[in-house]
Parts: sequence; structure tokens; C-alpha cells
Amino acid sequence: MGVEILVYIYLAVCLAMILFNIWTIIFSKLRDKANEKLRERYMSMISEELNAIREGRETDEHHVKYMKRALRRQEHLLVFIQVMTELFTEFPAEIRTYIYSLSVALDTLINHYKNNNDPIRYAFFLYSLRVFQQMSGATPPKVKDILLGALREPNTYCRENALQAIYRSGESELVIKALSVIDSEHINHSRKLLSDGLLEFTGNSRELIDRLWENFENFGPGMQVVILDYIRFCSPGHRDRILDILKDKNRDSELRFSCIRYFGKYPDEEAYPVLLQMAGDLGNLRWEYPAIACSALASYPGSQTIETLKRALHVANWYVRYNAAESLTKLGAGYIDLIEVIDGNDRYAREILQFQLDMKYNQQKEAISK
Repeated sequence: MGVEILVYIYLAVCLAMILFNIWTIIFSKLRDKANEKLRERYMSMISEELNAIREGRETDEHHVKYMKRALRRQEHLLVFIQVMTELFTEFPAEIRTYIYSLSVALDTLINHYKNNNDPIRYAFFLYSLRVFQQMSGATPPKVKDILLGALREPNTYCRENALQAIYRSGESELVIKALSVIDSEHINHSRKLLSDGLLEFTGNSRELIDRLWENFENFGPGMQVVILDYIRFCSPGHRDRILDILKDKNRDSELRFSCIRYFGKYPDEEAYPVLLQMAGDLGNLRWEYPAIACSALASYPGSQTIETLKRALHVANWYVRYNAAESLTKLGAGYIDLIEVIDGNDRYAREILQFQLDMKYNQQKEAISK
């Protein structure tokens, strides 16, 4: 009897799963159909307003009021974004004017999405501002206030979407304000996201870098690292100021690490002896200095570099040995250059070097086979 009950329960569960899948398919079809009708309606309404704009008329007041109410629903906002993106490719000038005419609805929408106690919905609203920002080509003061205020939100998605909209504004001053808010209020946002996000800046990068340098000392060490990382990814033309920071022993260590990486990407004659000293100073500095310096020296071929890296192979710290061995292989050091290590008594130096040589050989072999 017990087995029969288990079979009935199993059949009931299977039937429930089948019914659930059927309902999911039906619901999905109905939702797609409803979204398609909504899309057609928005396409018709917006196209009508764009025609009015082309004829020199203003956006209909009743239409603006309707959009104030309609865009409070997330599914409507999503369809609206899709339609606007599609129309922007054909009518960019008219879309910019149309977006500006809808800016009066922002107060209603920001209050609705922000006060809804749903950070994901608010993050999506900020994402929509980011999309419209790319289309409009200008940032109204009201939008700037919304974006800067969103940086104080505890939700990472809200902050990141606001930052992405700020980067796409193309306004260096707005970017400076955003970084200042994050830095001065100690907002916990990933440095990696910040430095990578700055690369999305759509304005004049040279102007932005100049403004960042002007305000550099007003930022804390963490934000200064973000700025240097951005400059490293973006531009080679700042060696004097970065070299001064590298040489300044009173500077934050993370900041000097970023400077080492900069000169690893952009080799410099004046930075070379500093890097050699850091890679060889194995007792007085934190281990990160020789480790990162050994990695940077891969961009500085020469006998001094080879000798410094060979000495670093004998350091107790694994990261220093690994980076030194990796740089030696990148520099193309041969058996004759490395014979004293390969035939030496330091097993750890020999093994890490052999590992890098074998890895390079396998990579070359794989490249030839392709």
C-alpha cells in the first residue's frame, strides 16, 4: 500500500509540473503578444509626435501627461526604450527634441521608482536615463541632480547605472563631481568598476585627464589610484607627474604600485633605474614593490634587467620569483643567460624558471600548430 501512495504522489508531482509548464508557455505567448501590441501603439504615438516636431510644432501636452502615467509601469518603460532606440537610428534630431520635451516627467518618475522600495526597479530606471543620455547629447540640470543623488544609493546596480549615464554625458565637470561624491562620502564602490567605467567617457578624454590632474590632490589615495589606472589605460603622455609620485616614498603604496604598472606599459629611461632599484631592493620594501617592478621590467630589455631579474629568482616570496621568471621569458633570455640558475643549487628558482620556459614553449608550439 505504501508503494502505491508513493506512485500516486509521484504522478501528482509530474502532473503539476506539466500543468506549470503549459501555463508558463501560455503566459509567455500572451505577454509577447501584449508587448507587441504595446510596441505598435508606442511606435504610432511617438512617430506622430516626431512628425509634429519636424513640422515645427511642440509636443502635445496630453501626450506628455499620458507618458507621465504610462512610464510608471516598468513594462511600458522597457517597450518605450526599445521603440526610442529603434527610431533614433532614423530620426536622431527629432528624438533629441522629443526627449527634452519629456524631461518634465522626470520628477514624477524619479519619485515613483525611487520610493518604491525596489532597488532593482530603480536601477532599471537609471539604466533608462543612461540610454536616453546617449540619445539626447545633453544633460539637463534635473538629470544631473538625479544621477549624482543615485550615487548615494546602497545598491551597487543603482550606483553603476548612474555612473554609466554620467560617463556618457561627455561632461568632464560632471564626472569630477561624481568622483568627488564617491570619494568625500566614502561610498564603497569597486575601484575596478570606476577605472573601467571612466574608459566609457564619451567626451574629450584629454580634457577629462587635465581636469583630473587639476583636482588630483583633492582626492583620497583610493580615488587617486583609480585616476592613475584610467590614465594608464588611456594615455601615455603624463610621465613627469607620475614619475614624481613613483619616487615619493611618502605616497600611498597602492598609488606607487599603479605608477610602476604605468611605466611597465610605457617604458621610460628615467623610470628605468627606479624600477631596477625596486626590483633589487628585497629587504627594505614590501614584497609587492619588487614583485610588480619585476613584472614591469619585461618592457626594458638589457643586461642590467636580466641580472636584476635573475637575482630576484632567489627571493623567498613566490610572487617575486614568478614575476621575475615570467619577465625573463618575455625578454627572450636564453639558456646561456640562465645557465647559472638552471644548473644552480636553488631548487625553487630553477623550478619556477623551468615552469615559465615550458609554458612559453608550449604556447609557441600551439601557435605553430594552428
